[in-house]
Amino acid sequence: FVAQSRSWMPAPLAAVTWFGVDDSSTTVRFPIHGGATKVPPAFAGAGTQDGYTSPILAFDWNTAFTVFNVVANFAYSRWSVIYPDVLSEINRLENSYIQALTEVDERASVQYTLEGADAAIETVTNWAVQTGDDLVSHWGKFFGTLFMKYRDQYVITPDPEEPSCACAIDNSPYEQKWYDRIAESTGSHYAVPVDD
Repeated sequence: FVAQSRSWMPAPLAAVTWFGVDDSSTTVRFPIHGGATKVPPAFAGAGTQDGYTSPILAFDWNTAFTVFNVVANFAYSRWSVIYPDVLSEINRLENSYIQALTEVDERASVQYTLEGADAAIETVTNWAVQTGDDLVSHWGKFFGTLFMKYRDQYVITPDPEEPSCACAIDNSPYEQKWYDRIAESTGSHYAVPVDD
């Protein structure tokens, strides 16, 4: 997480935590005000702090832990090929949250002045709950996009001119050390004998 303290905001709206789960390099941090009275259900649940042991082997597309782990673990297998797409989507979403936070702050600040702290806090709470749950839903769908693009060790991209699938299919490039290892371990096994 990244904690942000904004001295220019009214006290109940001043603190924002940019929160993400699991692997720091593959998570999306979304903003939630410190004064929020609840968190998105996809990020909530009883844990060890409540005397409850989480069901670590339970797979659930509706939880942040599951969807962010699915994307991260898929990217680990072909990091140099898949991670640029993951990072691009992280940046796109976080940049959109920066803009959205500015808008919700303006709305909540006006409410704070006209209607009081409770109304402003309700606004930022509802916004964070919706934003967090939408993020988890989006990230699960994003995994589907990654899976279809990078399945079977290929890189599959749209190509409307290709009649069979409207796609282009390329292999991911292998590093030279991989080719060198194959050549070394194979030796002359497949060499064609030359007649003298």
